[in-house]
Amino acid sequence: VRLQGATTRSGAGPGQRPGEHRARAALARHAADVRVLEQAAEIRSQRLHTPFLDNQVVRACRALPEALRVQPGARAAILRTV
Repeated sequence: VRLQGATTRSGAGPGQRPGEHRARAALARHAADVRVLEQAAEIRSQRLHTPFLDNQVVRACRALPEALRVQPGARAAILRTV
């Protein structure tokens, strides 16, 4: 019954690929983990820097076409140009 319900209720909205929902959820979990680490570092008066989780960088990466995101070796070239 659970499997049947899981197949009918997809996390993806209309016109959205199933992997997009999973990727957004993973990014949200990772950002929450980084916030916890930042708070833990601040207790010791230290700073934790995560430049690739900057809002502008994340938006720019999500705006890229899927073909560029999954192409091996393309990530380094993209990040250099951004």
